[in-house]
Amino acid sequence: MRHIGTAAVLFGCACAFAQEASLQEYFARVEALQRDGAAIAQQIGRDALIQQYRDLIAANPGNANNIRLETQIAMLYESDFTDQGLPPDTYAAHQVYQSIIADYDPDHPYMATVRKLGADRAAEFDPNLAQGMYEGILTDYPDEDALVVQTQYAMGQLAADQGDPAAAENYFGQVIAYAPSGAHVSEAEAANIKAYQESAAASMLSTAIAGADTPQERLKALKKFLEKHQELEAANAELVQRFAQAIERGAGRSSNPEEGNDATVEALLASLKKNKPDDRAVASRRERERAREERARDVEEEKAKLARADTVTGAAFPDTGAPSLAHVERTSEPRTAGARASSTSRIVFTVGAVCFVSIAALAASMFVRAKAR
Repeated sequence: MRHIGTAAVLFGCACAFAQEASLQEYFARVEALQRDGAAIAQQIGRDALIQQYRDLIAANPGNANNIRLETQIAMLYESDFTDQGLPPDTYAAHQVYQSIIADYDPDHPYMATVRKLGADRAAEFDPNLAQGMYEGILTDYPDEDALVVQTQYAMGQLAADQGDPAAAENYFGQVIAYAPSGAHVSEAEAANIKAYQESAAASMLSTAIAGADTPQERLKALKKFLEKHQELEAANAELVQRFAQAIERGAGRSSNPEEGNDATVEALLASLKKNKPDDRAVASRRERERAREERARDVEEEKAKLARADTVTGAAFPDTGAPSLAHVERTSEPRTAGARASSTSRIVFTVGAVCFVSIAALAASMFVRAKAR
């Protein structure tokens, strides 16, 4: 029985080593696709690159990281490959986002990002669906400060596009008045929130003068709006001044024509939009940080698992000075194909050796028992 137990432990170790090898190859392939994706797309085309992502997902079903690969596929559809005769296919991206939301664990840490990206894309094709998705995000992630502000701002834009200035004003007002709920907000996150608040204020000012045709009518509408929203003017005095000056420039009577470069209200809004952080860039940076944390957790769990196995089998395998797989960590440094092949060969050899020892121990145990009879 002792030999059978040892064989079972050794077989378990072999399975753990094989799983570690598979994970290493998976993440190495992911890193290669992300690192060389642009070059691959130029060489073989967008659709071929997307197929490589799909093949990797199919070869590793159930891997929690696949949700990020699916999202990368959606973003590739959104990218401009006009030089290959492939303009952005936003409807295909929309379908991918909806598929991810339907197929993956709703509690996955990356799902919040997918839902926001999916709602933004849905706004182009189904505003009612997008509205419901935005409301769901606010309900399910009330403590994600940057995500809440981004979502409220997007809802304001959606309402404005649908010709509902009152609803747009309400959502933009929520952005401006938003106070972070978290105990700690990073500097970058605070800057992002502030940029959205400034853009929301500008959007409210723009909505206020939308029905006015001449500069004089615009100034009159702006004055009337500010009388009703004195708190907005107090919190955004510089922006309001720039906005009024942009209107005056349109009338050809700027009080200070050398101040600023906002020749028109439209130019001012465009400059603010340019300064507003890109949702995808913010989401990507935030999720890269989360991915690193998850990867670190996974590595620690695997190391602990293998360390426990080493403790059980330590007597059977004396220390030779060679590094244990329990101490091998994945890094973000790219490996060459030769290095990956060498690593895989060593792991396969180790797994084979352990399996051989397991089988030999089991056979010996059976022989001893048969002889005893």
